[in-house]
Amino acid sequence: MLEVCFEDKHELKTLNLSGTNLSELATTIEELSSLNELLLRDCINLDAIPNIQKLTNLEVIDVSGSAKLAKIEGSFEEMYYLREVNLFGTKVETPELPNETKIHCLKRFTRADGKCFKGDTWSKIKEDIERDRSENASSSDAVVESQEILEETREIQSVEPRASDRTEKGDVSKERLLKVSKERALYKKTLSSLVDSEIPQEVLEINETNELDKDALANAEFVSFVDCTPERLTSIFNETKSVKGCWLRMCFDIKDLFAGVDEEHLKSLETLSITNLLSLETISSVGKLENLKNLSLDCCPKIKTIFPEMPASLPVLNLKHCENLEKVVVGVEVSTHTNLNLEVENCPKFNKIFPSPETASSEYVMVELSDAPPPQEC
Repeated sequence: MLEVCFEDKHELKTLNLSGTNLSELATTIEELSSLNELLLRDCINLDAIPNIQKLTNLEVIDVSGSAKLAKIEGSFEEMYYLREVNLFGTKVETPELPNETKIHCLKRFTRADGKCFKGDTWSKIKEDIERDRSENASSSDAVVESQEILEETREIQSVEPRASDRTEKGDVSKERLLKVSKERALYKKTLSSLVDSEIPQEVLEINETNELDKDALANAEFVSFVDCTPERLTSIFNETKSVKGCWLRMCFDIKDLFAGVDEEHLKSLETLSITNLLSLETISSVGKLENLKNLSLDCCPKIKTIFPEMPASLPVLNLKHCENLEKVVVGVEVSTHTNLNLEVENCPKFNKIFPSPETASSEYVMVELSDAPPPQEC
């Protein structure tokens, strides 16, 4: 059955078989060339995973809680997009981790014994692992930072992906939904962050070189751009007519999103998920995004201010791992956006401003994010 399911699934993004009685995986798993997330948590009968070395687009590997699992075949060395590996509660030895990385975000490796190593690069994590081994061998008291594996560790994030595709409401790490019951088909192709219904939607996937049918492009409602140049993004978007959801991941050279895209092609856009756009500085075409309702921004290290002015209809904004982000709109405090549901994670320069009980309603006090009250529901 698994052999059949893995065939002709080259577009599959997430494989989630967590909590099943699975005892083995077919070797044809290596054909899932587009796979971003491999989730096999709490598969208590699984003792080995066949060679996954060819799955170079993997971002997340989570096999935590699979107590019998003793071996994952293949090296991770060429998985340059990998950001999280969780081996907690298994018998798997530390694998060969990536030699380099092509994404800008915090990486995390959780060893089988539960010790967690974190760093901006895999080389830093590998150094910490080796140091820990040496210190343990010499009975040193020093240890690398460790953490308990809590429920939050069990949730793969991304939003946001996810860079791919990763957000709570628009996160690329949750945009490929595959958790299914035994009675249903094992695989469904969907970007759950871009759809309002549970019915899977067709997503047109676009890279720098793939050929696209003009009619399919003109009729596409959901599009995914991966590793595209600004010129490719502009030319493709100017051929669309009714895009409602757009996911951009690892388009490293884009500085001003949608610069050069005609207004008529952006009017229908409702959901926008941006992950690992390392050069992104702004979204100046805000006036064209008149129906934007959900924006996710994840791992965009250069951006300081998102818009020159606030989109008229934006109610949901998710921000993650944008280390230099300070404001949503140039010269405007967040507190003035009274209808905005804002979620912020690991954006150290970003501050929310809330009314102070000691001040008039028109006055505000700056608070740290850790002390900030939850956003008010509209």
